[in-house]
Parts: sequence; C-alpha cells; structure tokens
Amino acid sequence: TSGKVLTGIYGGCNASGTVGGAIALNINGGLVGTDASNKAYGIFGGGKGSETRTADAVTVIIGNESSLKPTIYGDVYGGSAEGQVNDALAEITKVWLKKGVINGDLYGGGFGDNGSSALVNGSVQVVVDGGTVTGKVFGANNANGTPLGTVTVTINGTDTPQSGYALSEVY
Repeated sequence: TSGKVLTGIYGGCNASGTVGGAIALNINGGLVGTDASNKAYGIFGGGKGSETRTADAVTVIIGNESSLKPTIYGDVYGGSAEGQVNDALAEITKVWLKKGVINGDLYGGGFGDNGSSALVNGSVQVVVDGGTVTGKVFGANNANGTPLGTVTVTINGTDTPQSGYALSEVY
C-alpha cells in the first residue's frame, strides 16, 4: 500500500512479444509517477511497443474498498502503448476506477501515435465507481486507433465532484 513506481507500469511485454492469457493489473495503493509536472509515465494494460500483443482480456483496476488511495501521475490506459490487445472481438478491455486519484487522463483504449494505432480488437468498458480523475475520461484511444467492438463509459460517482468529463463517442 505504500509502494512507489516512479516510471510506467505495463501488463504486457516490452518492445515485442505476446501474452497468451488474460492480464489483470490491480493498483491498490502507493504512488505511480513522480509529480503532476511529469506525466510521461502511466499505467498500460498491455505492452510497450508496436510489436506487443495480448491474446486475451485485459483488466486494469485502480483501488478497492479497503485500500489506501493510490495516487497516479500520468495517464491510465486499458490498452497498450502502441501495441495490440485482444486477439478476438469477443474479448473485453476494462478499466475500473474504484478509489484513488489519477492526475491525468483515463483511456479505455491504448496509446497510439503517428506510427501506431494501438489496436483494440475487442470491446472496451470504462467504469468510474469512485476516486478522482483530474483530467478527462475517454472510452477509446488517445490520438490514433479505434476499438473494434463496442465502447461503454459508466460514471457512477467520485470522491470529489469534477467540473466535467469528456467522453469519446461510443463505437
């Protein structure tokens, strides 16, 4: 509950490779990132790099009912940083904020850029049951890429009321 990770957290491979089974990241306390001025690192359900893949469902859960509040500096993604998640349309990528503070944006999809679309083959679910997102909430990817399944975003409540959420279109 008091651990620190000053760089990024990835559920998948680095640079290349495939994770064959389901991925579950549970961040139940501690600190991820350094401070609000350095959002270069975040949390990714998948891997880091355009040659990374996951073959099954991806779940990222931030906080739980009995945890200390995790504090995250950086963006949170259900998908990969430039790679692919879910080999089949039937798979689901889920990001669930239960408790804590995300000092950045929350994305159900992945981090895509000019060279990579961070493909999400399945559906995406984003659920905010508690906690605080200081940035925006998006159902899909950041700059490049679109989930191939349905995208749902559910906002049930937060610890601190926010001025607004930006929700991506539902595909």
